[in-house]
Amino acid sequence: MISDTQYLDWLRSNDPKVLLAELDYYDTVAEEIGTEYISDKGYNTRWSEGVEHRPYPDNIVSVPSTKRTLGSGRPARGELIIDNTEGVRDHWLTQFKFDGRKIRLLYGSPDWEYSDFRLVFIGVVKARYARGTKELVFKLREPEDFLDQPIQSATVATGPNAGDYLPVIYGDCFNVSPVLIDGTLHVYQLSDIAIDSVSLVKDNGAGPVSHTPDLAAGTITLAGAPVGNITVDCIGAKVGGSALVKAGEIIDHIITTRTDLPSEYYDAAAFTALDIAIDWEHNLYVSDRTTARQVIDQILDSIGAKLSRTVEGAITVVQLAEPLETADFAIGTDDIRENTLVAHSTELPWKRARLGYRKNYTVQESLDTTLTADVRAALGREYLIVEDDNDISAIHPLATEPELIPSTLTLKADAETRLADLMALHAVERFWFELQVYAVLYQYRLGSTATLTHPRYGFSEGVNCVVHDTDSVFTKGKARVSLWR
Repeated sequence: MISDTQYLDWLRSNDPKVLLAELDYYDTVAEEIGTEYISDKGYNTRWSEGVEHRPYPDNIVSVPSTKRTLGSGRPARGELIIDNTEGVRDHWLTQFKFDGRKIRLLYGSPDWEYSDFRLVFIGVVKARYARGTKELVFKLREPEDFLDQPIQSATVATGPNAGDYLPVIYGDCFNVSPVLIDGTLHVYQLSDIAIDSVSLVKDNGAGPVSHTPDLAAGTITLAGAPVGNITVDCIGAKVGGSALVKAGEIIDHIITTRTDLPSEYYDAAAFTALDIAIDWEHNLYVSDRTTARQVIDQILDSIGAKLSRTVEGAITVVQLAEPLETADFAIGTDDIRENTLVAHSTELPWKRARLGYRKNYTVQESLDTTLTADVRAALGREYLIVEDDNDISAIHPLATEPELIPSTLTLKADAETRLADLMALHAVERFWFELQVYAVLYQYRLGSTATLTHPRYGFSEGVNCVVHDTDSVFTKGKARVSLWR
């Protein structure tokens, strides 16, 4: 098997190159799953050890480039275009169902064994259609598209709110508005699955209101008709005997029970490890059409993490922090295409910032007149707030102050720690650099640390930077990499 160094040398060469595509599909006639094997230049596995003999006919007309950014990744420009001259592949539209099924793209030499090819893209087919009479267009996506599904699909069956989404709740939530499902018996839904506890029920902010909880059903039943708006303080989803409150366990439950993401595209171990590294408590209440990706981003933003991908294409998580002291790999002048290193932007440091925690899910103005001023104030604001500052005005007179930073954090101590981390990260001016390298998409893992050595911009002795995004052109053996430090 060729080494990574040999592969990169080959990318720089003028030797023949070929892109292989392997597309899974469901055959509606045979009622079975199959795989189509095609390429842009033609290939045959021939003598490849341990691989069945199969040809890859040259049916690919054009391939996309792919952009990956922390938090998202998908083919950014163009589509995979396949030859359909004289309608020889019309059945790929009418009989074969490719949507949501795996596609793998591999890049190598027509003279190599199959095992020497490098995987440059793994994802799913989003859609396909005919372009004219001679081409089929396949739009490709990475697995994150499975997270664009609503976090909730179940709806209220009957009653005044029939058709509305059932609420989803995690962690210790403050002042949520449950969904009325029976106006006669005064039954309200807090969750579509079992919850841990109900600590307080309020009517127009005043409580406690007499009620009977059904924790297994996620409901409460009031003893009598309410005067105004009913809100509840409670601890949400209880799974396996305990409430889900940490980031990783909440996200795991969302991905595995509320999306159709195939298990092969999910790095579950990374989210388990996340809770060991950061054990902060979170709260989340959703009662409308919100996607899994939106919810996951909210949680991860609250701890300074982002979605990313493994080499195998599975969704994983990385923390966005200072570059590590020990880099994961190095980028030197021999790796960089000439005259492509550019310092394209800077970020001024923060002089002050505020972060919101313990969200009030029902901000109220119309309240019971017997409430104290302090209680009325608490019910009338969306977040409790912590704040911090950096003494940097002498160096940066125009240092910035961001808008209030929202979070899903529950506890003040966790919020203070998160804000302190942010202030340290933004205590200095940050620089963004862009360069082109001889590479394939998966060589530079998002969120990893690279030592960049170059005669420009103070990199002559090597400086550690974080890989933020990559943009790869499969068939040209190059990639654009964005770094920050």
